[in-house]
Amino acid sequence: MFRINDRSRKWWILAAMGGVLGLVVLDETVVGVALPTIRNDLGMSQVTSHWVINAYLLVFTGFAAAGGKLGDVIDVRGLFVAGVAVSWENYGLLIPPLVIWGATLPFLYVPSRRAVMNAVPVEKKGQAGGINLTAQLLGGTIGMTLCGTLLATTGDFQIVFLVTAGITLAVLVLGWFFIER
Repeated sequence: MFRINDRSRKWWILAAMGGVLGLVVLDETVVGVALPTIRNDLGMSQVTSHWVINAYLLVFTGFAAAGGKLGDVIDVRGLFVAGVAVSWENYGLLIPPLVIWGATLPFLYVPSRRAVMNAVPVEKKGQAGGINLTAQLLGGTIGMTLCGTLLATTGDFQIVFLVTAGITLAVLVLGWFFIER
């Protein structure tokens, strides 16, 4: 059994926030890898299918400053948990949920960086930043590998959106228990 104390709490927060950063990149790669199958299954033109990703990225970018400001003004834990919960409800559909996911990500991404920097002592901030970057890069690698494998074996693009469900649940639980209000 493990004990949660001030020393271990920071690393649990780092795990949760690294999971969020990994999810951001994982979801981008999942959609990118699945895009040709999505285009074929839904009868989209190539230009229309690229708007699937553009809609997500435009909304994500547009809400980034608001996510940062809200993280400064209100409870980071509440903002984080609400963002994960709202985003999780939208898996399995396509463009409207991706726009919603894009709108909720800044409310996860920006506060997650702040939560890590608040939890980690000054002398460990470089290490924490490196771990966060590693989590982002792993998210991309896992997204491409797992999504490609699922598409090759099932041929169903909707199943690839379930890749993030387990990670999202784990991140939600970790964030709820370890991020201080």
